[in-house]
Amino acid sequence: MEMEGILTRDDEAMRRSQIAIRCAKSAMLLLSLKSSDHHLRSETAADHEEVNEKQRMLRTINDLRMQLLRERMKARKSKLCSLMEFVLQIVLLLSLFTFSSMIVFQFL
Repeated sequence: MEMEGILTRDDEAMRRSQIAIRCAKSAMLLLSLKSSDHHLRSETAADHEEVNEKQRMLRTINDLRMQLLRERMKARKSKLCSLMEFVLQIVLLLSLFTFSSMIVFQFL
């Protein structure tokens, strides 16, 4: 039974794989930055383009981190909404059961 606003297992698996790919990209970029970090400190004016490339990589990493955080927040909100919907359904069922029990026992 699929309801609006709730992700299916396939959607969630696809989103998790996308997040994993983003994490791997970030890790690769961080690794390449760390390995060349000592090289950045001794740059000359002639290597200014390479410095710009590293800065772009840092911005890309930060953007990917922010995107990852947004995805995690969406997943948490989705889980919370799913849980609340489930609780409300249980409360509704218990209310209907109580109401119908009161009607049945009133006539007995």
